[in-house]
Amino acid sequence: MTDRFDLKLFLLRFIRRFYVLFIGALAGAVVVGGIYLFVQLVVKPAQYRERVVVHQELHYNDKTGQYTYLNGYTWNQVLAMDWITEDVSKLLSGSISSDEIAGYITAEMLSDSRVVYIYVTTGSYETTDSVFNALVPVLLTIPDKLGELDDMLVIDSSDAPEKVNHINDIVRALILGAILGLFTGAFLLSFSIITDDSVYIPMLFEEKTGITCECLPEGSAGSVNAIAKEIPDMSIYSGPETDIYILSGSRNGKVVQYVIRELDKRGIKIRKAFLVGPVKWIIKGYYACTRFPNPFMK
Repeated sequence: MTDRFDLKLFLLRFIRRFYVLFIGALAGAVVVGGIYLFVQLVVKPAQYRERVVVHQELHYNDKTGQYTYLNGYTWNQVLAMDWITEDVSKLLSGSISSDEIAGYITAEMLSDSRVVYIYVTTGSYETTDSVFNALVPVLLTIPDKLGELDDMLVIDSSDAPEKVNHINDIVRALILGAILGLFTGAFLLSFSIITDDSVYIPMLFEEKTGITCECLPEGSAGSVNAIAKEIPDMSIYSGPETDIYILSGSRNGKVVQYVIRELDKRGIKIRKAFLVGPVKWIIKGYYACTRFPNPFMK
């Protein structure tokens, strides 16, 4: 009902419907989490993984007085070397190419650790097992061909391929969904408030129309014909003067303006306007904050 953006009223109404943000966050988490689970469990092809854990004995360089160090990134580069993938392919009688094998093998390593986790992951149980069994003996030859290592010791190994659990990142998906839902809820709530032309504050109504406005509890005498969303029966207004009753917060700004224009055309003066069923804490909060300037007010 106002022609300017009123920050105080916006914030008060935003707080009133703050629960929308929680609903949005919950809905976002459910939607994104559900999509993630559907993609991972239904759409994404099944994969099988087998793991070997090795301890690397790093080479000590007498000249520099330091040990050489291989991190997780370096290990992935080492495992993709042609001589490793080609040796594995030869043990498989060339049934799987070296390029395919390079795509099956990955390594993970914690910082400042000498323990390396090496994985073989494929879309087939049999392929995973075959590549894994051929890879392990090739791994043990790395120290002979790589000067950075003196020795490698297998400290753990899978007994058989396991189906990969694709839902490890479900928590991240839920958090992402909650954040997206939160911001979406905040945007929709803000848009709803900004586009609402209802009457909430008597002072703002007086500022716009020049008509004195007071609050009236809902159900009071004379408020049964309060202007709501629909255009009322104009026959209820008669005589040289009349009062109008406006239902608070019912998105009725355009209807209220129509009634005021029609009464003016008919020569009927509006003595006073009554805001029916106002949200009391919003009005109290608004008037309590009026000493603070509105930065959006021209």
